Amino acid sequence: MSHVSVRTPISILQEFCAKRGLSPVFELVSNEGQVHDPVYVYQCTAGNTTAVAKGCSKKKAKHQASYLVLLQLLGTNPTTPNEKTTLRDLQLAAAATLGIDYGCLLDGGEVDFAVRAPAIDPKVNSVGELQEYCQKNMWPSPVYEFNECLPSLTEGYKYHCTVKLWKWKCSGYGVSKKEAKRKAAADFLKAIIENCLSIPVEELEAIEEDNLPLLEKKDLNSLKDRQNNNEKAAKSVRKLLSGVFTARGKLPQLNLDRTIVGDADVYRKLDAVLDSHKLTISYSIVNFTNSDVDKSLVYFVHQNDAPDKGKVYCQAQLSTIPPQVIGSRPFDTAEEAHRDAAYRCIIYLNIMTMPAPRFDDAWFRKCA
Repeated sequence: MSHVSVRTPISILQEFCAKRGLSPVFELVSNEGQVHDPVYVYQCTAGNTTAVAKGCSKKKAKHQASYLVLLQLLGTNPTTPNEKTTLRDLQLAAAATLGIDYGCLLDGGEVDFAVRAPAIDPKVNSVGELQEYCQKNMWPSPVYEFNECLPSLTEGYKYHCTVKLWKWKCSGYGVSKKEAKRKAAADFLKAIIENCLSIPVEELEAIEEDNLPLLEKKDLNSLKDRQNNNEKAAKSVRKLLSGVFTARGKLPQLNLDRTIVGDADVYRKLDAVLDSHKLTISYSIVNFTNSDVDKSLVYFVHQNDAPDKGKVYCQAQLSTIPPQVIGSRPFDTAEEAHRDAAYRCIIYLNIMTMPAPRFDDAWFRKCA
């Protein structure tokens, strides 16, 4: 008898295959189970013989797959002395390596290669119970993924379902997707409750942020349009507040005396400023007597002056670059409106040539 203390199912399979010109191949099929309790599934192939086995480690899964392949190659009733010796060595090596007794498989009868899932009560809605448990804890809904099983992996079970939530996952098998899903949900919920598992608050917040719905394309385009319009408006405001420009360049600060309020000759003050900077001005009178008149005509600078039917307005246009139109407030006569427009032109030029333009009380005072 061979010394099984230094032999394993893998080494015995390799020796057996070497005598027959075969090369055993191991392939990792899947990595299942939870992080603290992983389950590895390996497929072993030797010639036309294939078997799949699970194990808590890759090494144990490969040993068990080797054991199952060799059993198929030898059969349960070996005839030659060498085959009987190999089978007995395999039994002892498997018991020593895997920690269980495989002798019961050698006493006749067929070897069952199926990995069978525990039966569950078909009347229990495991999927619904898991969903309800997640809702009570304010967790996101679990995600289910389905795969068809390899024939040699789970005899009688066609589908494999994996349920995932946060960093956890659990598997279930069934003849239908529904059965596999129910089994996976049942095992998953059982593991969560028995191990008192929970998701930290900060992780829940991160999951919620990741699952926020993306904007639809039309909403995204609308948002971009609003952003572009806001940028254009902000650019226009910055340009407006950057100062007053003429053909000679930026108008220097005027530093006008605020005593112009009440000055009987406001036109003289304005003409002096315009002449010194080579600017011109033109006036136009608007009689707001018809409700059909475009109200925007009187909304040039001061939009708080609501149009008053029966009143007179004056618009003063300065030859700046670009031209600026200053509107007066409503008055009973054209002369009062004309005078107020001239007054506001002076205040406007004085304010807009300051280092930090700001419309203060002077803008809202009336020219006496």
